[in-house]
Amino acid sequence: MESVLIEHDLKWSPVKVFEKTFARGVGPSSNWRLFVEYLTRAGEIMPEGGVPFTAILTISDPGGEGAVFNDMRQSLQAIGTQIADIRTAARITPRV
Repeated sequence: MESVLIEHDLKWSPVKVFEKTFARGVGPSSNWRLFVEYLTRAGEIMPEGGVPFTAILTISDPGGEGAVFNDMRQSLQAIGTQIADIRTAARITPRV
């Protein structure tokens, strides 16, 4: 029930998912931007230091030939973006 409310915008969720395929890019420049805006609720004051957030990006070359991951990682690190790899762990516990 809760997931249905979130799906139809009847309940707020802190996780937002957006997807877009840019087969030929957008605009005349190879530079791109991600804008994140913070909305304050009634009576709330925006913290001076900002609000920490996490953005998870999946970027790939549609042709599967370019070294997009390494290029993007290097570009983001060059502008001071804090980067951390997502690591998954699976623990198998045998039941006797």
